[in-house]
Amino acid sequence: MSSSTLFLVIVFGGLAYSKPSVKNTFSTSNHAASPCKLTNSTEYNVEVDCTDRNLTDIPILSMFATSLNISNNNIESITDGKVFRNLSSLHTLDLSDNPLELLPYNNIFKELTNLSKLYIRNTYLYKQKDLVLDLLLHGLNNLKHLSFTFKLEPSNLKTTPKLCSHKFNSQPFGKIDRLHSIESLEIDSALLKFETNASLTYQTRSLRVINGFVCYYNTFLKEQFIYMPFIEKIFLESPFFIDIISDDFISAQNFLTELVIDGPDLTSTNAVDLIQNVTTSVSRSYNLTSLMLNDIYNHKKLEVKRFYSIYNLVSLTSLEMLGLVGNGLCFKGKNSGDRFPQSLKTLVIQENCMTSYGINHHILEVNFQLETIDASSQNNCVLKKKKKRKHQFHAHKFNETDRVYSLQKLILTRSIDELNFGNQHDYFPNLTYLDLSLNNKVPNNTIPNFFCSRRHNLRFLNMSNSHITKIEKLAFVNCSNLEVLDLSFNLLGCIDCHICDKLVNLVSLKALNLSSNHIKCSNLHMLNSMIKIERIDMSNNVLQSWDISIQNARSLNHINLSRNRIQTLSKGNMEELDTIAKSNSVEIDLSENTLLCTCETKDFLQWMFITRVSIIRRDEYLCTFSNGSVTSLNNLEFIVKSLKSQCVPSKTALIIGMNVLSVCLLTSMVLVFKFRWRIQHWYYKRRFILTLNYVEMVQMFTYDVFISYSADDFEIARNETMEELESRRGIKACIHERDFQPGEYIAENISRAIHSSKKIILFISKNFLGSEWCAYELDIALMEEMHSGRRVIMAIMVEDVPNTKLPSGLRHIVDTYTYLEYPKNRTEYDINVFWNKCAEFIQEN
Repeated sequence: MSSSTLFLVIVFGGLAYSKPSVKNTFSTSNHAASPCKLTNSTEYNVEVDCTDRNLTDIPILSMFATSLNISNNNIESITDGKVFRNLSSLHTLDLSDNPLELLPYNNIFKELTNLSKLYIRNTYLYKQKDLVLDLLLHGLNNLKHLSFTFKLEPSNLKTTPKLCSHKFNSQPFGKIDRLHSIESLEIDSALLKFETNASLTYQTRSLRVINGFVCYYNTFLKEQFIYMPFIEKIFLESPFFIDIISDDFISAQNFLTELVIDGPDLTSTNAVDLIQNVTTSVSRSYNLTSLMLNDIYNHKKLEVKRFYSIYNLVSLTSLEMLGLVGNGLCFKGKNSGDRFPQSLKTLVIQENCMTSYGINHHILEVNFQLETIDASSQNNCVLKKKKKRKHQFHAHKFNETDRVYSLQKLILTRSIDELNFGNQHDYFPNLTYLDLSLNNKVPNNTIPNFFCSRRHNLRFLNMSNSHITKIEKLAFVNCSNLEVLDLSFNLLGCIDCHICDKLVNLVSLKALNLSSNHIKCSNLHMLNSMIKIERIDMSNNVLQSWDISIQNARSLNHINLSRNRIQTLSKGNMEELDTIAKSNSVEIDLSENTLLCTCETKDFLQWMFITRVSIIRRDEYLCTFSNGSVTSLNNLEFIVKSLKSQCVPSKTALIIGMNVLSVCLLTSMVLVFKFRWRIQHWYYKRRFILTLNYVEMVQMFTYDVFISYSADDFEIARNETMEELESRRGIKACIHERDFQPGEYIAENISRAIHSSKKIILFISKNFLGSEWCAYELDIALMEEMHSGRRVIMAIMVEDVPNTKLPSGLRHIVDTYTYLEYPKNRTEYDINVFWNKCAEFIQEN
């Protein structure tokens, strides 16, 4: 047996464990409970995790256990006073978050001579009236960290706490002199000493007081903590009814470096005044480096003439961080701001009611030393704000000199008022991190020209979810150091392909997010200058192709093109991706696109099968065949082989074709080619008519209308036809993807469908004109109109196409008959009028 095996047998001694595995578990006296786990085991460290296992008793432990976490169970009492015997190696014990009501305080921890950390948080031990802390902690001579707090039962949560001096006539839980050696103390306010003339000096460095669950103090005085002269950190959590913190309470703490008062939501009418009270109290705490006053406002006072008299802090030359989170603070008046200490570097003012204009002109303009401002979620406003005139960029014209700020990081999100970028005289040479996301009131929905010229060292910029529709030409010209740019969830599709021109100077960019912007097209040279780009996200747009060259993006490792309308990748795209994949791993996401499984895309499908590029979730992709049927790519190899066999002529077919051509006269070939569509239409029409009974012509129409369109325009032509004509107006349409007969030749399906339709609608676009099958449908439709002697064709212009680009037959229809233009603004009224006109044409004789 190895030494490691022997060690684990000793650790689990008496429990029939013999394998050296960290997955071995403990048995417990509660056989129905889940077992404990050994989370970390070394020669000198054995940590046991028994959390969240519905235990009702303490498990049996080996004498070598050094740490036991038994929090979040159902232990209501510990009746065995010897349950922790022979555990002298234990240095950490956590009994928190159990419904504990009873502890045998007489020597229960006596044998834990090496215990340095004891956590008994959130219990019901306040019910144990004979509890004496000094007796409970007897023998813990090495204890340095103690947490001992209470929680109320759900039935008592609405009970109003009482003053500790009114509820208890003497020290409620006996003497606590044994706490004097503890350095880090977290304790309920009911356990604090009442005596103000204590003779024993505590060594406490960190003190956290949970005030109010059993009883509370409404004042904090110097005399209450005179026995703790070495405190460096004070945390007052859930302060409830604190009215006053005396001026000398904090200033008497000569070693204090950190003070935190954390609500939530005082109900006292003096809650807001407490902020000013505290800032006054700490005005002589010259060693203070961090001050946090969070969530202590009472929803009643929101506006003050000055910024809660923060000027009291000016003399604190060591203060580096100030937090005023969740207090509903807002500015009132022209001079609402205050000067902070020159040492202050970080200001955290999340969840208040401040405007970006106020932050710029009431805080930044008088505190150039600030390096970080976190002002996220400035929508914590209870009172309705009065409407004010908009602040323009040219504010403060009286000062035309540059204002140079030390700011390095700024977060300003969810501003209730119009976002203010400052102006061209605000210079931020050190600003590297800027988060302006979730602001739906960006001036003119535009990123201005001077944006980067005054922030040229930016590394991170997030302006997502901000309704941006325009980026001015010079906005990013001086952002050559920018590494991360997030412009997702805006409306940049309004810029069209020119968005790429706005980003050309971002030569250091590593991550670009343009997702969810309704972008329709991309520019070939968009990434040419971004030689360091690693990740690009253009998902959830309306791209029909990926036209961006990645030849210079040799560090690219992730491309997200999901949820677009891409049907295939070009040969150039595939070659460039393969080149990158030779030197580093690269992945691409093409999920939820309109991929095609046709002869034209077989090379792309084969590439997806053989490439070294990682195709994210490839097997879940859907692909559409020429006949409209859809399949997943979970058997891509079979799909590629099938397409190869269908799209490449066989040797027999080639031989027969050559023999036929050799015996045909050249003149016959010319005539057949010239009238090929009419011959083919005549053939299929004769074949179709012979299969019908002799009935009236009006009875031969299977469909009211045949819809001719390019697959690229399916959303307008197919989807809206089904919704507007069929569902809403009761017109039966022939849509090739749905109504063509599987197994028949496409040409035969087209001829049969057009001859069986009363009318024909052509959705004309550049995609339509570039499709061979659309050209065939147009020729058959023209011949049907000529032979039937009826007007059967109506053209709908999906986009502007020059008349000179139209085929002669189609140009004749457009010049002779009234045609329709698809509504560009897509209002509900215009859409309804458009489809009503289509229905009138179809239903006329």
